[in-house]
Formats: sequence, C-alpha cells, structure tokens
Amino acid sequence: MYKIATAPLAEPISLDEAKSHLRVTGSEEDGLITNLLTAIRQECEDYTNRPLMPQTWDMYLDKFPVGDIMINKCPVNAISYIKYYDTDGDLQTWSSDNYSLDSVTEPCRVSLAYGVSYPGVRNINNAVNIRFTCGYTTVPEALKSGMFLYLSWLYDNRGDEPKSRPAKAIWDIWFNYRISVL
Repeated sequence: MYKIATAPLAEPISLDEAKSHLRVTGSEEDGLITNLLTAIRQECEDYTNRPLMPQTWDMYLDKFPVGDIMINKCPVNAISYIKYYDTDGDLQTWSSDNYSLDSVTEPCRVSLAYGVSYPGVRNINNAVNIRFTCGYTTVPEALKSGMFLYLSWLYDNRGDEPKSRPAKAIWDIWFNYRISVL
C-alpha cells in the first residue's frame, strides 16, 4: 500500500503556461485553471504510475518479500528510510548499508546488499515502512503534451454535460510512459 507523505509543491504546467495555452488573459478563472492543473497531474500520475513532480511517499508491507522490494512509483530518487517492527514489536530503522536502490529498472527496486538477509518482522499489518522520494526534475514533454490536451478539453467542457469525450490521444501519449503494476 502506498500513502503520500509530502505532496508536490508545484504542478508540471504553470498557471501562466496554462493560461497562454487556453488563450485566457484575465485572472477571473485562475482558481478553476489551478484546480484543473492539479486534477490533470493526478490523472496522469494515476494512469502512468509515475509521480511527475518531486514528492515523498510511504510504502507499507506486511512483511519483507522473498526477493527485491519493487516500488511502482518511478522515478525513485532516494530511499529516506526503511523501518520495521521486529519480532518483539519494537520499531527499528534498517541500516542503509543493508540495501541499495536500483532506480534505472522500472518498476524501481530495492535490493539486498551482498550477504544480507531481511530481518524478522512482527506478524502485524504494515510491519514494514519504506519512505522514498520520487518524481522528475524535468517532466517529459510528451507527458506535458497530453496534459495540455486534457486541460483544453476540461476547460472547454465544463458545465452540465460535455459535448464530446476527451481525445484518445491523451492516453495514447501517456501510455508510452505507463509502468505496469504487478
């Protein structure tokens, strides 16, 4: 299970970029456009399984896996910590010397160091907590292009009932960046 710890501080598309794309000159609809930008980022992140902007997440496991720990939120930039409840029920922080992050492979993975085994954990829900930072320093332009298409459609089709459906091209563009969740 994943739970966001620190949300992104910015959106991949700025308000000024969005207004320019929509050809909006006034500030009356800044609130609406800002809300649309957040919704579009979240939709893109949910579809692609990729955090677009820098953010911090917690991943919870009931126990350590047999092999590598797979993280389905790439790109992962760093592991902040791995904590677990030991067999006595005490919260422990596992030394970063015991594992390494493979941020090249997608989904990203945490691998054991040579000769290291996972520690025993208490038989409780969410016994293991992995905190990590993820997101792009520069969001790929293709993802932003799909976001601009979606922004135009949402902006033009607000109200009671849309006259059309969003362009399939949005998800076709995003599909190339999609991480399959196992």
